[in-house]
Amino acid sequence: TVIFIATIIIWFLQTFDTRLNVVANSSASMLAGLGRMLAPLFAPLGFTDWRAATALITGFSAKEAVVSTMAVLTGTSVSNLGAALQGIFTPLSAASFLAFTLLYSPCVAAIAAVKREMHSGLAAAWVAFAQCAVAWLCACAVFQVGSLFVWSSEVTQMNAFSWLVLACVAICAALAVRAIRRVQRRGGCGACAGGCTACPHACPRQGEKTE
Repeated sequence: TVIFIATIIIWFLQTFDTRLNVVANSSASMLAGLGRMLAPLFAPLGFTDWRAATALITGFSAKEAVVSTMAVLTGTSVSNLGAALQGIFTPLSAASFLAFTLLYSPCVAAIAAVKREMHSGLAAAWVAFAQCAVAWLCACAVFQVGSLFVWSSEVTQMNAFSWLVLACVAICAALAVRAIRRVQRRGGCGACAGGCTACPHACPRQGEKTE
């Protein structure tokens, strides 16, 4: 039911313009306009084409819709989509787009399940936002770090930002390694700051629950 409702909303946005007139071309639809508004957010990820942003919006109904939407917006069939995408993505930006598509919020049915399990629409919205944020950061790292090793007119102007992203990734990795080593030196599972003696959890290292 949730996917059906989401599909109707996507169809409506893709069929009508802001004056509720049926559009002959999807590029004039409300969905395309929303994609153009969101496109600048993906500039650090390497793709600024509004069609890519629009396809990601439809992916909220189902991830498979990303492919079919790209085929519709490029005016080709799914079987010939690879050739059409060469004018939208470079190999590096395509890898970034794939990383974002893989990691960002799943279909609305999954978010509805989160809402049902957590008994909170706000919590479900936060989960969806967090997943999109993580996807954006990972895709940004893929493109910016990759641009350090790829020479093209698309990335030569972004090397300073690429080095900044690389530095942030290195710092986060170092902090993660430090935290893991602190837990290993302290012993136990790391669930509690007080160590295994005061830990109410089952400790896999000791094999039993501490009272």
